[in-house]
Amino acid sequence: MGKVRVKYLNVYSGLAGKKEEFVSFDDRITLKELLDRIMGSRKFRDSVLDQEGKLKPHVWILVNRERVADLARELGDGDTVVFSLPIVGG
Repeated sequence: MGKVRVKYLNVYSGLAGKKEEFVSFDDRITLKELLDRIMGSRKFRDSVLDQEGKLKPHVWILVNRERVADLARELGDGDTVVFSLPIVGG
């Protein structure tokens, strides 16, 4: 049994209706499977995935502070997944 911490930053906290949550899983879970579990609202889904179910280019998903675009990425117990928009500035 494992648990992943999911944090929603920027506009995603409003779309998800929360700033963070914990998701439990039995054996293994991929980023895609996690997305399928947490995407309750259509607005959230449409803001993250395109019509083909691929990650939109402006969406940043960080797994343990590393940007990840591969939805097949396996997550482990204790991982932190963050949804954010790119931050620009200097």
